[in-house]
Amino acid sequence: KTCYLPITDNILEIETIIGAQGRDNAIDGSTGISGQTSFIANLAQETFTVENLPGLGNLDFNVVNFVDITGTSQGDELVGDGEENELRGEGGRDTLVGGAGNDRIFGGRGRDRLTGVDLNSANPGAGEIDIINGNNGRDTIVLGDGSNVFYSFGGNSDFADIQEFQTGRDMIELTGTLGDYFFNSDNTAIFLSANNDLIAQFTNGAFVEADLSFV
Repeated sequence: KTCYLPITDNILEIETIIGAQGRDNAIDGSTGISGQTSFIANLAQETFTVENLPGLGNLDFNVVNFVDITGTSQGDELVGDGEENELRGEGGRDTLVGGAGNDRIFGGRGRDRLTGVDLNSANPGAGEIDIINGNNGRDTIVLGDGSNVFYSFGGNSDFADIQEFQTGRDMIELTGTLGDYFFNSDNTAIFLSANNDLIAQFTNGAFVEADLSFV
């Protein structure tokens, strides 16, 4: 079931939106939304804010049993939970964080920041295979946060599947330095040197060293 926003019936009286259990419930802001409106959503915390609704300003909700979110034409901040979430940024400069689980993340138009893992986890990306596609725009795909190398815990069984990477436009953000990693011969896979662990593979695209940044 999809919840299209804005909800117009007595919206000021709504505090909690509950999706049907066992369904792939979704929030969709791609249609019927003002060009100024954006979303801040965290499915793990069950919180959802609609910002800049014409005549109403910002509205806060609790959301329960939702799995997927499609954002607006503006800059959205969308965070998943432990389910297999699908997050779509649409337009604007979006920040998308999949959380735990095997997620599908699509940036859409704009300069987006895309992360597949739970940033609060002790082992971010462990056991996950996340699909990350920046789509259009100059996007940053995050594979490390300065303290952790994501997807570095399960050999070849956990990694980011980076699709349609655009060399010279998109960037890969990694923890450490270039010497901490090695690549396959056609630059379509990144491995952590310390344990020969696959952390990312590239589908329908490849990278060059200039596409890598380090924190």
